[in-house]
Amino acid sequence: MKYANAVTTARRPPPMTVPLKPSAWADTWEGKASAPEFVGIRLVSEGDYARARPEAERRANELHPRLDARSDIWVQAYDQALMGFIIGHALTLHDDMDEPLFEMQPFSIQNKLSSAGTLRLWDAIVELGIVDSPLSPEISEDGAQALAASLRDDAWWERMSPRTRAQVARLLQRVVELAGESKG
Repeated sequence: MKYANAVTTARRPPPMTVPLKPSAWADTWEGKASAPEFVGIRLVSEGDYARARPEAERRANELHPRLDARSDIWVQAYDQALMGFIIGHALTLHDDMDEPLFEMQPFSIQNKLSSAGTLRLWDAIVELGIVDSPLSPEISEDGAQALAASLRDDAWWERMSPRTRAQVARLLQRVVELAGESKG
């Protein structure tokens, strides 16, 4: 037996897992899941972002040859292509960050995801970049105590605009989910 065949690579869990509802997958994709499933998200390299930008520009130009970056329609096409390409590099099996979920993923993922699925995974990639970054400050014990007091203070919530209040509530819900994951 050759040495290369005898060595097995240990599975490395991805730094983040995300539950995806069936609505995250396009109805036109025949492999659409019928129940919620977990997928992995890994950090994407700066090189992948650098390669994604011209690919997104090429795709936007292909879809809208008479438009350019001054057009909202062209920018939306660029953003969708960029998100798809990056998701294609970040998406993994839920238990192995070295295995993409699909073959040729950066080029096929956009045909499998719904708009909501694309946005959910993009949010997860952004979130991972924040929570895993050494540049993101951690809350101090004093800060945590002040936050706990603020959460119970109706006036604190009322000072926020409805949009900000909703954003804070979503972030806090994610904190609750992350804290729950760390228990198990």
